Amino acid sequence: MRVVMVTSWDRHCGIYSYSRPLVEEMRRQGHEVHVICHSDARKDDMVHPVIDLDRPEWYTALEQKVAELKPDVVHIQFEYGLYARRRYGMPRGSGAMDALEFSATLFGWKVAGQPTVMTMHSDNEGVADRLAYIDFIGRLLGATIVHTPYATRPSGDVRVIPHMAPKVAHFPSAMTRFGYPGRLVVGMAGYPEWYKRYDWFAEMWKDIAGEAPSNALLVAACAPRPGSAEGERHARALQDAIASSPMRDSIQYLPVLFDSDGFLDLVSSFDLLVLPYQSAAASGPSMAASAVGTPVVASAVGGLRSYVESSGAGIMVDPADAAGFRDAVIKLLKDGELRQQLSDRARHYAEEVSVGRTVERHLGLYQEIIARVRAEGAII
Repeated sequence: MRVVMVTSWDRHCGIYSYSRPLVEEMRRQGHEVHVICHSDARKDDMVHPVIDLDRPEWYTALEQKVAELKPDVVHIQFEYGLYARRRYGMPRGSGAMDALEFSATLFGWKVAGQPTVMTMHSDNEGVADRLAYIDFIGRLLGATIVHTPYATRPSGDVRVIPHMAPKVAHFPSAMTRFGYPGRLVVGMAGYPEWYKRYDWFAEMWKDIAGEAPSNALLVAACAPRPGSAEGERHARALQDAIASSPMRDSIQYLPVLFDSDGFLDLVSSFDLLVLPYQSAAASGPSMAASAVGTPVVASAVGGLRSYVESSGAGIMVDPADAAGFRDAVIKLLKDGELRQQLSDRARHYAEEVSVGRTVERHLGLYQEIIARVRAEGAII
């Protein structure tokens, strides 16, 4: 099968971290997989960095490359900012209006009978322009993939394929590498964003540390996404919360960007991972936790809710329940046997959503959509 994957590539980006193992596993199984990506990526025979969002008609280069490659299926890894050009000299946005031009490409492929699938990584719940957008573009796709049944569903054919767990080796030296042997570590990890509320949890730490074992340590491994002004702002809020905490001596701030293996190594060094999100379509950190057997305390939202329900590898708390979140963290810190039970469940779930099994689910969907589109024929 010849597949074109339209995605972020060769970047510090969760979608790249998700796409790369999919592409590599499909290639390992003998499929011809081309990547079409943004102009900052490195080019090779199978990677085509033709998307330049500073060009008003950036999508024409994408269309031309797809026409040249003649794929059996196009699979788009979607998040609004990845396909939003800079308008009228303003900073590039990440809203539905900013990415509306992409719909012209999807319409053209629909008319021409090009089988097309999209994975929707953005959380659209309660955002009016995004709800209108996914209703519109869902009709132009062969299928839309979401990672959780709790996601706001686009129009058209919608399939749930759970977020996959990354491949992982054993990291026996992780504690020593990160400099906190002998500590009981609560970790936060990922890009600071408004919905992740890392500063909220850092402020809560004083109440947790007062009741937790004396060797408890909070590690905040939260570096902003490169070039993100919003990320920088939320990183400063986190730093301020740490600096003002009366328990700051039991907090380690680690603003470092990790590659995929380094991120897994980091999460494996935690005794538990906290995910105090307000919303989440999916969560790369939760899947890293499943792969390395780290229990989680997570808000009961979107993809996090799906993960904890499916894996049984953590404790869920209503995102508005600060006391419940605090108590869940304290409970896990005090109960090593429970942490081990949750760790075993996490590793078991990681096998269920391994890269290999996730690729099988994708290939089966591709074949179904290809057969359907061929039976229907092009509109023109």
